[in-house]
Amino acid sequence: MNQSKLDRDLKTMVPGGVHSFERAWGYDLSSPTFKSGRGAYLFDLNGERYIDLIMCWGANLLGHSPEEVTQALIEEIPSGLNLGFPSPQELELIQLLRDAFSDIAPSEELMVRFVNSRLVGVDLALRIARSYTNRNRVIVFEGAFHGGLGSLIAKTTSIDPLLSVPLDSGTHRRLVKDTIVLTFNDPEGFKEAMDKEGENVAAVIIDPLMTDSGIIPLTREMAEVINKYRDSYKFLVVVDEYLSAFRKSWGGAYRELGLKPDIVIVGGTISSGMPIGALIASSNYLEALAPIGKIYQSETLVANRLSILSALKTLEKLRDPSTLESMERKASKVREFLLENSQLPLRVNQWGASISVYFTDSEVKNPASAELANYSAYTQLWEELYSKRILLPPSHLSMWTFSLSLSDEDLNYVLDAIKEALKSLA
Repeated sequence: MNQSKLDRDLKTMVPGGVHSFERAWGYDLSSPTFKSGRGAYLFDLNGERYIDLIMCWGANLLGHSPEEVTQALIEEIPSGLNLGFPSPQELELIQLLRDAFSDIAPSEELMVRFVNSRLVGVDLALRIARSYTNRNRVIVFEGAFHGGLGSLIAKTTSIDPLLSVPLDSGTHRRLVKDTIVLTFNDPEGFKEAMDKEGENVAAVIIDPLMTDSGIIPLTREMAEVINKYRDSYKFLVVVDEYLSAFRKSWGGAYRELGLKPDIVIVGGTISSGMPIGALIASSNYLEALAPIGKIYQSETLVANRLSILSALKTLEKLRDPSTLESMERKASKVREFLLENSQLPLRVNQWGASISVYFTDSEVKNPASAELANYSAYTQLWEELYSKRILLPPSHLSMWTFSLSLSDEDLNYVLDAIKEALKSLA
């Protein structure tokens, strides 16, 4: 089957031809289809090789099909895919996660609950917060995704900035009535909202890198304000590290940014492409979940053996400081090269293994400022590199990820291609 026929058939049978909106490169623009991936490369239907800097939208930090992971999976498959009961590997993975997030709660209190997805993890965390605080309102920041939970896909009204309406045409107004949408990295706006509604807030949910707009780190000032009001009003801080964790250091980005979490959600970066999520928190919160507590959660395929094993082997590799250092070195090299060679105004945000590229002369500190960047210039850069079989995210509101598997030779090829592409933008 050739690419055009596959693309045509998929668009006939699948909405937009994709199963996740981020994979659509425009309805009229054929999204590429790949049949395999290995290390830093993807291979299309004709066997052509591409250097991949998307890396499953930032999730595959070690690269595609890392040997440590795939070999372990091959050996495990004959023993069963999902037995429906706990396994020894679960305990090993839990111990690694407890080590990585040991600052959240005392060791004797720190617990983990596995889930199948970011969406389920976010939903559970907010239900725990509402149960624990006996309050209803949740603060979310404009531009954040959080797995697509309907009650968080909202925008402020023009009448009252503390009232929200759905962004999703399938979401009922009542579902977002307790959602407060604020601007990311706006301490004054947060203070105003808390002074008016702090006593009614159950949780603040935040991605410390705002990864759905690329890489936009939480400012230290914003973190301090959230911490201060958390201590005053006793709401829970839910930190969504689904794509932020382990990108720069062992554990979450919240630690370096100065944020104090009550519940942390991880998943995307911990398993080299296998579906998994986890809530990490004190027993004070997680024991609210059934079968101990009264918050119901049950998933038939949760903590399947292959996802657990994949996450275990991935984290064992990410625990080695040289792994993170290698990825950050490559990302830093590209960031510096872009800034030195661009003749257009350019901002490049970086966090460890990943960067985001914004053609603008203004600081990118929230999704609204990211939207103002020169999308046309970025698209031209993307097209030039794609013609050289280098895969970048098609939007500047995504991150470039420099996996452990990317060789220095391929990195130099990428730099040469960027240099030529930037000349055409001058």
